[in-house]
Amino acid sequence: MYDFALGGKDHPGHPLGVPHDVAGNGQCRIVEATRGEARTTQNVLMRRKVDFVSLYWLDWIPYAVIPALGNASMIAGAAGLIAEKSFAPYAIAGATALSLFLGIYEAADLTFWIIRNEHKR
Repeated sequence: MYDFALGGKDHPGHPLGVPHDVAGNGQCRIVEATRGEARTTQNVLMRRKVDFVSLYWLDWIPYAVIPALGNASMIAGAAGLIAEKSFAPYAIAGATALSLFLGIYEAADLTFWIIRNEHKR
């Protein structure tokens, strides 16, 4: 199904000689997304334990819910890659978009926090 984009019977590999394996790609994505879920859970537990700043319940959405959704979408997309389902690229694209949104949000959040607390030094 993905031979046209990833090499395969019709296109025997990448121009640089790097072989493409859809199942291997899916397995790597599952491992990375599972590690991401573990990191997200660990970060949430550490934030509660350390409690640098008291977060409102809505503030937990970008730090806990969005990474969990992104990792779950990546796992679903990776499983779809292995099973060669048509939804797989869309699930992976959704996970990537969530990660991009989260990175931009966290950078802006940190910047605004620095600006607000600049006078406290």
